[in-house]
Parts: sequence; structure tokens; C-alpha cells
Amino acid sequence: MGIKVAIMGATGAVGTELLDILAERKFPISELRLLASVRSAGKTLQFQDEDIKVRELTHDSFKGIDLVLASAGGKISKEYAPSAVKAGAVVVDNTSHFRMAEGVPLVIPEINPVQTDTARNRHARQVQHGARDILDVLEHGRRHHGVERGIRARQCLHARLHAVEGITHKSPGGNQAQNRFGILAVLHRIAQQRAEER
Repeated sequence: MGIKVAIMGATGAVGTELLDILAERKFPISELRLLASVRSAGKTLQFQDEDIKVRELTHDSFKGIDLVLASAGGKISKEYAPSAVKAGAVVVDNTSHFRMAEGVPLVIPEINPVQTDTARNRHARQVQHGARDILDVLEHGRRHHGVERGIRARQCLHARLHAVEGITHKSPGGNQAQNRFGILAVLHRIAQQRAEER
């Protein structure tokens, strides 16, 4: 049995990248629902040699969906992610809106994979790729050097400058590989858990 997946912001730069990743990984999908604004509704996107029509995103878009990949911007996630959770879906949010929200875990599968336990958490947020690189290094140091030496990082300040990345499909893709890696890791973990649940 496959997973019923919806993509919020399917026609955007990140949304189309998600489609490519799902296809490349042969993610076990039984239904794919592409959601976007009313302006984009009716467009057709290709997924695994199949043309899929984009639907308008509404609060009723998530009925029967298992997994929602949200990449339509913070305001859209704020409005629609709770409806997806209420409908019973697991939401993996790629926006900044829930980044500091209590009860919405920040997931880095290599560091805290238990947070993707879909039986416990219906909503998770993915760390941005710039911070992810730093956190991977810090966690490696903590696991292999810090504990026995009593080393603890109390605070880590991270700043990243954004230019036009993510604004259009033609934007520079210097961090594309890093972003792909993060998304792949989250998808892999969710697929594993769904298989174990069944």
C-alpha cells in the first residue's frame, strides 16, 4: 500500500523540486494531490509520465491524505497546516512559520529521528539547509567528543544571507543539493515508519 501525499505550493520552485525528488526516489505513493493558489489551479504538472492537474488549496483539500509537504510560504502554512493536521495528515513544513512553535518539532533525521514518529507528532518542521550543516557538525562533535569531555555548546549563533534563491524557477541553485538531502532524509524516515506501522 502506498502513501497518499499532498504538496502545498506544488507549482512553486520548491514544490516542483519535491515532485522531482519523489519521482527519483520512487516514493511509495498511492495518490498525489497537487495544491496551489487559485491562479495556478487547473495547470498540469507531470509526475512519473502522468499529467496531474493542480487543485486549488482549500481547508478541505486534505481529506484522506496521509502526508502533506508544505512549501507554499509561511502565511499559507499558518492558515492551512492546522486543517491538514485536523484531517489526520502528517505535515512536514518547509517554511519558517512554525520554526519556533511549541509542539511542532524541528526534525533533523540524522539527529532526532524519533521526532518523525507519526504516532506522536502530526506536524513537524524541517530545518533550513544552511543551519542543518552546522547542526550536523555540532551533533557529531557532541556524540563523539563532547560527552566524555564535558563539552557543551550553550549557544550557537547562525546567520545566513538570502539573495534571490527560491524566488523563481530560474534562481541560482547553489544550495539545491543540500536542500534535496534534507528533504530526502525526512521522506525516507517517514516511509520507513509507515511501513513499520503496517
